Amino acid sequence: MIYHQRIFILTIMTSLWFLVSCSVIPPIEVPISLAPTRGTISVIDAATGAQLEGVKTSVKIRAYGQGNNVVSVLLSYPPLDGNFRVFETQTGLVGFGLDKTEASSNNPVDFLVKVEAPGYLSASKTFTLRQLLNPAVTVVLIKLDAAPQGVYPVSNHALQTDSSGLTQQAISIKTPTPSGPEPALELRIPARIRLLDGRNQSVQGPIYTEMALFNTLRENAINLFPNGLDAVKVGEGQQRLGNFITAGFFAIDMRNGAGQEVHQFSQPITITVDIDARTVNPETGLAIKSGEMIPIWSYSHNTGQWRYEVDGLISGPQVGGKFKVTFQAAHLSYWNLAWFSEDICSSSRRINIIGNPNGVALSFKLYRLYANATQYWRSNFSANSVLHLASAPKTNPYAWKSI
Repeated sequence: MIYHQRIFILTIMTSLWFLVSCSVIPPIEVPISLAPTRGTISVIDAATGAQLEGVKTSVKIRAYGQGNNVVSVLLSYPPLDGNFRVFETQTGLVGFGLDKTEASSNNPVDFLVKVEAPGYLSASKTFTLRQLLNPAVTVVLIKLDAAPQGVYPVSNHALQTDSSGLTQQAISIKTPTPSGPEPALELRIPARIRLLDGRNQSVQGPIYTEMALFNTLRENAINLFPNGLDAVKVGEGQQRLGNFITAGFFAIDMRNGAGQEVHQFSQPITITVDIDARTVNPETGLAIKSGEMIPIWSYSHNTGQWRYEVDGLISGPQVGGKFKVTFQAAHLSYWNLAWFSEDICSSSRRINIIGNPNGVALSFKLYRLYANATQYWRSNFSANSVLHLASAPKTNPYAWKSI
């Protein structure tokens, strides 16, 4: 009993000593150093519009022309993956900074971000910072088992490679075939070709294939086009600036269980993609027809740039009234079947909005006008009496409606 009392008294005295000690110690000062240029990446689910909370997400950030000085806000360097700094988050939010550069309107800094999460199709986005403190940049991910309308995903685990990275048998992978005019996508991989990663190393083991096709006549699907259809830079070196008028785009990701990504093949694979019969060829102003050609472009997640690959021959109509394009590809990426137009205004077009004196926030849908059809172009927002249209076409008529 006496032993327990001594412990009790000692515990009280020790606690009092800490209380008294804390009351006389001066405030603790912790110096921190913040990066001069700071930004935030917000990762959003395409179907729900909610931030990706509770999902382990990899966010890779690269600043062009700035070396590898992308850092966290407290100047702690994340690990490197090639030219990218890799951040991990389970909140759907990542803060980052540049420790050696002050972004401004006279000194803009271009960024590329790649985002990956299990169960989602990977995505990338380019953006520019023009000030020290910047609003959040949103990157949208598509969940493979809960995609938004107009997006047709598939996940396939049937492809196998041997110890040298050679496919063991030929395989066909298809997106679910929708009814009516909705498009489908098929990937045909022959036997005995080698799957290679970005370092030209063989990718071995069971291969997980994730791909999705976007119906470009569905507004919510076309809004998911990587970096948008306007003010697109294509080519390498001397780039051209213009707008895409797309007839269909899709994404293909392949990796093994260790996360090693497939970037290319030792021999080409065959891709067949449907095109909705209602698609308008902007060169004729009429619905597409068999025998017409359409340019095919590939998008690099590592550079954020589109590159012309080949012209595809439109054939059909097939069963259900759909047209098809079949081509061969030696690498994986986002792919886009699209006409490219450099016929754009060098400055934004100003539209004065009449009848909104109180500055009510308005949403607008814009459409391209053709002889016998209209096609959705994009959405814009305005909270005042002016709407500015960047990269507006010079000659192609367009119309808009408020929603």
